[in-house]
Amino acid sequence: MKKRANRILSAILAAMVVVTMSGMTVFAEEVSSAPVAPEEGSSSSAPATPEGEDASSSAPTVPEEENSSSTPTAPEGEDASSSTPTAPEGEDASSSTPEVPGESSSSTPTAPQEQVPAQPLTPAAPAPQETGIAIDGKYYNSIAEAIEDGDGKTISITDNKTENVVIPEGKDITLDIASGITLSGNGDHTISNKGTLTVTGSGTVENVSSGKGALANYPGATAILKGCTFTGNTWYVIKNLGTLTMSGADLVQEHAGSSAIDNGFYGNRGDAGDLGVTPPVDNTITLTINGGTFSGGMNTVKNDDYGVLTINDGTFENTDGPAVLNWNEATINGGTFTVNNASTSVLANGYYNETADKGRMTVNGGTFTAANGGEGSLFGYGVGDGSKGGFLKITDGTFNGVFATNDGYPHIPTISGGTFNKEVDAKYLAAGYECRKSGDKFVVVGEDIGVVVDPAPSTPKDEVNIPSGATEEEKKAIEDAKNDLTSSSNPAATTAPTGLETVVIPEEAKKAAEEQNAAEIEVVISTVVEEVGTKEVKNEDGTVSVVVTSVQFDVEPKWVVGNTSGLISNLNGNTITFRLPVPSSVTAKYAKVEHKGDKTQYVDILSEGGAKYVELSATHFSPFTLTFTDSKPSSGGSSGHSGGSYQDKVDDFWQDVKDQISEAKDGDTIKIDAKSYENMPWTVMELLGKHNVTLVIEWDGGDTITIPAGKAQSTEGSRLYWSLSSLAELYKGEQPSEDKPGTTPEQPSEPDKSNPSTGDAYPMAALITALAAVSVAGATFSRKRR
Repeated sequence: MKKRANRILSAILAAMVVVTMSGMTVFAEEVSSAPVAPEEGSSSSAPATPEGEDASSSAPTVPEEENSSSTPTAPEGEDASSSTPTAPEGEDASSSTPEVPGESSSSTPTAPQEQVPAQPLTPAAPAPQETGIAIDGKYYNSIAEAIEDGDGKTISITDNKTENVVIPEGKDITLDIASGITLSGNGDHTISNKGTLTVTGSGTVENVSSGKGALANYPGATAILKGCTFTGNTWYVIKNLGTLTMSGADLVQEHAGSSAIDNGFYGNRGDAGDLGVTPPVDNTITLTINGGTFSGGMNTVKNDDYGVLTINDGTFENTDGPAVLNWNEATINGGTFTVNNASTSVLANGYYNETADKGRMTVNGGTFTAANGGEGSLFGYGVGDGSKGGFLKITDGTFNGVFATNDGYPHIPTISGGTFNKEVDAKYLAAGYECRKSGDKFVVVGEDIGVVVDPAPSTPKDEVNIPSGATEEEKKAIEDAKNDLTSSSNPAATTAPTGLETVVIPEEAKKAAEEQNAAEIEVVISTVVEEVGTKEVKNEDGTVSVVVTSVQFDVEPKWVVGNTSGLISNLNGNTITFRLPVPSSVTAKYAKVEHKGDKTQYVDILSEGGAKYVELSATHFSPFTLTFTDSKPSSGGSSGHSGGSYQDKVDDFWQDVKDQISEAKDGDTIKIDAKSYENMPWTVMELLGKHNVTLVIEWDGGDTITIPAGKAQSTEGSRLYWSLSSLAELYKGEQPSEDKPGTTPEQPSEPDKSNPSTGDAYPMAALITALAAVSVAGATFSRKRR
């Protein structure tokens, strides 16, 4: 019975499978009964050259497209004779009946008749969540469908899409294209904007169809491109006949036969190359670029008929033609412009008439670099119909390149400002201006303008002398530190100090500027690395590491004119703010800053691009010593002193010693117990030199140190500490003349010493001089005295 039951169950299951399969086959036939039209394509298999451009010419001598001929040429990329679309690649246009899925000669039994639907079934729409097109979480099957429902809203595109997107007049649409996502055109402009369009995100908008662009902005339309990368390779990537603002979008033109951006009409007429519209009378077309990167094309940016161009910032690069070609009105206020083709110029400005091609260009800022490191041409011109007109005015900017003009050009540049890598010919200077040398550059300034004081950054110099007694580990640690401290890329070397603008410039500096016809006197904070303190620290695994614990700098304000320089002694009462480098190996959070005449302070160790530094302010200059620590004094304290941290108590200990010395009578002996301390501040030695007292120091690191009355060491200008180990050597064998007990200041408990890899605090480094022995636990390397 059991076997029979199993056979019956198997038969039922088999029948169910047959019925199901038959039903599926019929469904597939009904769904697939309508033929699919082949995709429309273009009859042009090879991209046409841009309007009026000769693809065989690799180095045009005049700006793109304009000449003296009155006969208009075909717009670039357009073929008026082409009207019949061809089948898309890989498809056979002769085949009108697509293959029907699901049909076969198989003998598979069909489902019973009553299970076949009486009417053909409509294919199910894709699940909305799979479309990759959404507005506020609602999904759409196409961007066009979303636009109908999206006025004033943001359409999110999260899957690759191939669609000709049209923004109708009166619609306000934002397209947000996700990173890694590409929106491609399908035989037409990828985006045709006739309303208001905003593009955000970091995806890509591309077009590879002949004569079509990634974005066509029609007359009266407004487009704001805040993100994404726009690319193309057969026509303009962007064609603008309306109002276009670019603030963060990037652009790449992969075809040298057409400009990357065309702002304005071509040839002062309307045809297919100008989106099929006729320019209105006194039409104004505006393009504003506030940032982004732009590369490639016959010209990277072409400002065409009726176009008004403003560039405030951005990076523009080209290897085939000018970064900017202007035919009408252009203003450049900033940005970086580079051309790598020696046969072309960075900027080109052409004049044709006083209506649509006025040829007016003004440069108020930016950096412009010609080919071959600034040996190529900066400016090129197009004469148009041969008449004179237009202008090129330069009020500021940095220019690396040469001028090249002749009598055939429509205008001569007029320069009233800017910095140049070569001396500017007097014929280019505006009335009342002159070119002066400034270091290895030349600047254009007014003839009645005095010498300008220019604060400039300076790279620290190394004057650290490593004695032969240093260990290999100490030598390596100090060499690594010196490399960091003297790096020209450290923020301390790339940032100019503030507050130096109103210092009193010595007469010798003014005289040097006059003799060298210099426009500027540079004022800098000259920094010399004098001493670097290190310490050996035992790691948890028993190994020993040498760490940098302190750095001493000699800091001085200086003036510089060419190769001449000198000190600035009068700071005019100003507070000067500047930066000092910190070795990259330092893991501490703070730097204890000691500077004669100022109260000891603790500052944060800052970083930028992996380099470390501190920012300080001072009203006078002398050596600064930075000691690196993970702790700093707290805001509160106990027993009336500065704070409750270990370092607070260290400072308080030595302050009590100084108080005892100041209050002692002639001939007194003061005994102190320094226990684990390693250094005695220079101010203690200075007081001993002024008072006839003996100081006896007991400490954990060695024999008792006795500094007899009258035998204090002279205080050196750059010294901040005396290491107790060096004092033990200097005063070896000395005994106090009288044994008068003194008061021993309170001794703080010593904090834990920790592994340097943790970034915790280290005990302060011993700072020693040439007279002192190198401590086993630490070493200081001093510079050669000037």
